Amino acid sequence: MKVSARELEVLLTIAEGNSVEWIAHHLNLSESSVVAFLVNVRVKYGVPNNEAAIAVALGKKDIRVSHLNNPVRLEEDEIDLLSRIALGQGDEDLAAELFLAQISYRQESRCYSHQARCIQPG
Repeated sequence: MKVSARELEVLLTIAEGNSVEWIAHHLNLSESSVVAFLVNVRVKYGVPNNEAAIAVALGKKDIRVSHLNNPVRLEEDEIDLLSRIALGQGDEDLAAELFLAQISYRQESRCYSHQARCIQPG
């Protein structure tokens, strides 16, 4: 099954570190619709969590790091590794840990880019 453009849009906003509530408000959706989109993406990719779905989407080039509002710097081999891990070809916990580290780094970067005051999504 192909992931829809709307599902990818929701996944991309999750990848940017935004909450379900924030996404619902900014994309004019209900929170249950946001959750349903995320579940659909995970089912279509055959992965257990959003982090793995993001890794697979990056690996399949369904989304690109450059699509993120505040992109992280990932090398092709890092994207490939995350995608393989997400597809069960490696350590799933490592994939989640790497992804969460990137989210944390991105949020710290936002703090510095907004005149030293931290702006958290949501």
